[in-house]
Amino acid sequence: MSRLERPVVQHALQPTTQAGTTSPKRVGKPKSISLQKISPATQQVLQDELVLSLAEMLSVKPGDIDVDTNFSDMGLDSVIGVEWIHALNKRYSLSLPATKVYDYPTLRSFSNFLTKELDISRGGLEPKNLHITASDLTLQELVQKVQSGIFSVEQADQLFSDYAQNVAES
Repeated sequence: MSRLERPVVQHALQPTTQAGTTSPKRVGKPKSISLQKISPATQQVLQDELVLSLAEMLSVKPGDIDVDTNFSDMGLDSVIGVEWIHALNKRYSLSLPATKVYDYPTLRSFSNFLTKELDISRGGLEPKNLHITASDLTLQELVQKVQSGIFSVEQADQLFSDYAQNVAES
């Protein structure tokens, strides 16, 4: 199998030999990924997702987000706050008012609140119909989720393949 034929995410994560080759394992793959089936799905997973989404809204790197700094000190104003809450409501099938960023002014406190709203328990996120598709994530985010154990390599490859197929069909 040539380098170009290997699944992209799987290839990105495979250690190479001295000859520069890898030998990925192929496993059956699901069409969509439900977070409630992914281990370990903990509060940290949700917090990491919030860091990524807030960083995107603020146009900063995820590493620039401090979970204990007030949103306003990180540059979250009322307009961006409304947009962020709208995006979270859409992603997690919620109907939170934008004022929740003032009730829970740090990412850590907001994450704790959102944990209760999403009913994170028994090791899984359980919001209504929470599914991740490749169009929800950049390739870098997908690789990070594999490295942190949120997705298996096979699940990430399937998401990427499904996305590439959808783009090709468009």
